[in-house]
Amino acid sequence: MVYNDSKCCQNGHAKNILDPYHNRVSIGIAYSPSSVYFVEDFENYNASLVTPYSFPTNQTVHFYGSADISSPVTPNGVFVFYDPLPTPLNASTLNSSYQKPYDPGTYIGSVTPCSSVVCSPTYSGIAVYASTWNVNNTYVNVEFSMSNFIAQDGVGVYTLYLMQANNNNASITSISIFVSS
Repeated sequence: MVYNDSKCCQNGHAKNILDPYHNRVSIGIAYSPSSVYFVEDFENYNASLVTPYSFPTNQTVHFYGSADISSPVTPNGVFVFYDPLPTPLNASTLNSSYQKPYDPGTYIGSVTPCSSVVCSPTYSGIAVYASTWNVNNTYVNVEFSMSNFIAQDGVGVYTLYLMQANNNNASITSISIFVSS
C-alpha cells in the first residue's frame, strides 16, 4: 500500500499511513465462518478532551481539554463534514460491490475564531464563528453552535476536525456526532 499506491490508484493510502500527525491507530475486525474483515483507522489524537461536547440539547460543541501540540501547529479552524446515518451492510454486499474506504464525508463548512479585527469567512461552505476560541500548544477551549449545519443537512453523522489549516491541513483531533432526530 505504501509503495504502490501512486502507481495503481492514487487513493491516498501512502499519504495517510505516513502522515506525521498520526499518533494512534484503531483496528476493527469483523468475521464470520467464511470471511474476515480488517480495517485500520489512523488517528490524530493531540488533544485530550475533558468535555467533548454538550449536545444535542443546545446544539453546542465544546472542544475543551489539554493539548500536546508541537510548534508551529496551532489550530485555526474546525472543518465540518457530513455523512448520512450508517446502514447495515450484509456479507454479500461487503464481498462484492462494497469497495469504499472511509473518508471524512462531505465537507459542508467551517468554524473559525472571530477577532475584533477580522471577522470574515475563511473557507467555503457554511461559515460559523466560535463563541469561544482559546487555543495554544497545551490547552484547547473552543465552543460553537452546530445549528446552522444541522439546519442544512439534518440527521446524520457530523465529523468535526480541529485543524491547523495553514500546515497541510494538519488535524489536531476529531469527534463525530450522530444526530438522529
